[in-house]
Amino acid sequence: MDSTTFSTISNIIKKRRTIKPAVMNGGKVPNEQIKALLELADWAPTHGYTEPWRFVVYENPAQFCKQHAEIYKQSVDADNFNETVYYNLQHQGDKVSHVVVAIMKRGDLPKIPLLKRLLQFQVLFKIYCLVLQP
Repeated sequence: MDSTTFSTISNIIKKRRTIKPAVMNGGKVPNEQIKALLELADWAPTHGYTEPWRFVVYENPAQFCKQHAEIYKQSVDADNFNETVYYNLQHQGDKVSHVVVAIMKRGDLPKIPLLKRLLQFQVLFKIYCLVLQP
């Protein structure tokens, strides 16, 4: 690995932080860039060649978040409904470019436990979140 590549990777790892949707800048990432980044997942190694991840990309975060909030509202009984949760779900996408939903296609290989696959996804998802910040 050359020093430029190492430096780039080192900077990405050192600067990685959790950035909540509310503090994002509202900038838009081009759809082509989102697609290209998700296609990189095909190159990421997977345990046992399972390649379980599928992605659904929503270009309209506000619409997705409103639907998510409505699903929440319909799925809880009146005693457990929380207006703050409902409001937060509605507005999570106000400053994000896209919503990317990861779906795991569960395989039937008994040698690979579900938890191990979920941990692999967590690493991939953190990388995407870092790269997708406009």
